Amino acid sequence: VDSKTQVRTVERLMRTADRNIIAGIKLIDIFEDPSLGADKKSFTFRATLRSAERTLTDEEMRGVQERIFKTLTGSGFSIRGE
Repeated sequence: VDSKTQVRTVERLMRTADRNIIAGIKLIDIFEDPSLGADKKSFTFRATLRSAERTLTDEEMRGVQERIFKTLTGSGFSIRGE
């Protein structure tokens, strides 16, 4: 992301991918290094997925991850280590 991008901006976008299943999002790390490019940084998040009604399947969890990635890339962000 651009070095001026705020964590909460990215977190809010991630939550829009599935408000029913995403129970929490936590920032794990902020990485800044010239290898990312000038004025760039990288965020690492952990998303907690949960359903009150049942156990989620692997397919459902992958679907949420894909929607999060699509939401972020659609907003101009890059996904590293996919």
